[in-house]
Amino acid sequence: MKSLQAILLATVIVPLAASEAAAGSVVLTGPDNLDGAYTPSQIAAEATGANTVNFGGLTGITLWSFLGGSDTTTSSTNSSGTTKNYGQIVTFNPTGANSNPNFDLRYYVVGSGGNGAQTAVSLGQIDPGFVGTASPVPFVAFQTTGGSLLPTPQLVIPNGPAGSTIQNLTSLQLGFVPALPQGPGGQSKGVTITGNVGSPNTTYTQFPGGFTPTTLNVLNSSNQITDTYTGIPLATLLNVPASVGLNGQIVVASATDGYQVVYSLDELLNADGSANPNALLAYAATGTDFPGDGIARTITGQDGPFKHGRWVSNVLELDVESAATPVPAALPLFVTGLGALGLFGWRRKARRSVKAA
Repeated sequence: MKSLQAILLATVIVPLAASEAAAGSVVLTGPDNLDGAYTPSQIAAEATGANTVNFGGLTGITLWSFLGGSDTTTSSTNSSGTTKNYGQIVTFNPTGANSNPNFDLRYYVVGSGGNGAQTAVSLGQIDPGFVGTASPVPFVAFQTTGGSLLPTPQLVIPNGPAGSTIQNLTSLQLGFVPALPQGPGGQSKGVTITGNVGSPNTTYTQFPGGFTPTTLNVLNSSNQITDTYTGIPLATLLNVPASVGLNGQIVVASATDGYQVVYSLDELLNADGSANPNALLAYAATGTDFPGDGIARTITGQDGPFKHGRWVSNVLELDVESAATPVPAALPLFVTGLGALGLFGWRRKARRSVKAA
């Protein structure tokens, strides 16, 4: 399968938005009805008790809420495909693409700082429908806790690896990877890793090989073990070199039927940079997931008893790419699929009240 790279809608409109932004503000761009520039005081006005995060001496609004995300969705379908709004976040699945109903899982956010630093956050990583609300989630900080407003907003990734938090946040760009066509499906016979990995274009047809097996217990809402998975931490398997800039990388998992999920590389790592054992490429389970799901499937144990849409069965490819790398060759599909949304006719809109996530 051809290696996937990231496409950012924001690359089309960032220069205009950035030129209009006031000093000390963050510019939101991409397929979001709340596009615009926001100062710390404007962000503070959007924070409610339900969507406010206090962590590490900072107070902010969840990134999901800042984007206007909501569990309540509206959708429409025409000859071009299906458009679905997760609150103010606009997602699209073109006709002929894999029929994944959770196609928002192809979307991600890139935060950029005034010093050029970048951090990627997958949309599934912040959607409370997938990851819940029990643990601190990525948020946009606007003040010190109990203190004064910050001079500029910050993107905070609680317990993230070094460099993931951006102190001088200047832009948040919502983007996505292009959809794959509906594939034949069936059991995967091998997993190929591509892109910015230690050994690109390597295909594994059996596990564990030279890897040390890791086990992961998955719990239900009553903290009872439902399955025990055996596999390899995704970050260990991918072995992404630090030279590529770890915080700005995304991982695209693709299945034999064209189902796709984007993860940020940061969520596959612990705070010390080691592999997160809760993000696993599993090749065996105590339940009924294998062998019917092919050679392997991804398991994000941090999703807990919530939706398991981010668990990709029959994995065919794991591709690591820079979240800010555009792909001109894929742009026609990208633009065609979003033509109904008026890609080049977007105008900045007044921010509406953000509902609690």
